[in-house]
Amino acid sequence: NEADVLSGTCGANASWTLENGILTISGTGETDGYHTLKDWWTGEVIEKTEQPWIDHLEEIREVYIKDGITGIGYNSFINCTNLTKVVIGDTVKDIGYNAFANDKSLTEVVFGKSVENIYSDVFWGTAIKTLKLPSSLKYLETGTSLTGMWQLENIEIQGNSTYVSKAGVLYTDGGKTLFQFPAGRTGSYTVPSDVTKIEEAAFAYTGLTTVIIPDNVTELGKSTFVYSEDLVNLTFSSKLSTIPEDCCY
Repeated sequence: NEADVLSGTCGANASWTLENGILTISGTGETDGYHTLKDWWTGEVIEKTEQPWIDHLEEIREVYIKDGITGIGYNSFINCTNLTKVVIGDTVKDIGYNAFANDKSLTEVVFGKSVENIYSDVFWGTAIKTLKLPSSLKYLETGTSLTGMWQLENIEIQGNSTYVSKAGVLYTDGGKTLFQFPAGRTGSYTVPSDVTKIEEAAFAYTGLTTVIIPDNVTELGKSTFVYSEDLVNLTFSSKLSTIPEDCCY
């Protein structure tokens, strides 16, 4: 019954309530992470920790992380298939891996002003089209933090010393390294003339059909175009001495 209020703990000093599809996390410090550990040979489950709201994943439509929480644990909100909106409080610094993975209805994320670290596959499989990253951001895992976002069309960030957004594409090194291209774009794309490096998995899962890498690019990260199944025309820079492993896997 959605009218019922459910509640419990989700960290040493963190608690949760679920009412009318609204999941609220409050308290202080980090929330728990959740995992399943299996024996490599037999597949037997050795250790398993589950989200305390595991039986109510489909009921959750919005998540609010209140001020006081400093870290969102890994796998916290994975598989919340009807979750559409997330609001992250101003004290959260870390977002653990897979935190919102496979939340296929998620379109809106509002970051607080203190988020520094976003780990791997946090938004994998979501429906986010425009991702507005916080100016406080210090770290994204290369090749994994923003991959698997098949509908992503724009990545935005302002006032950040590490990352810069130009025309919805994310760069580092002041624009010299193309860090992540939004996978939801289609058609053709020519890498800008001031880019010298394309980062690992920068075009992973892209919907582009044509990519031109001009001669200003001298370095490609591995898995550059991994799982880019729509890509049929690819022109490499003549200044590349190496095409990396899994470049076009």
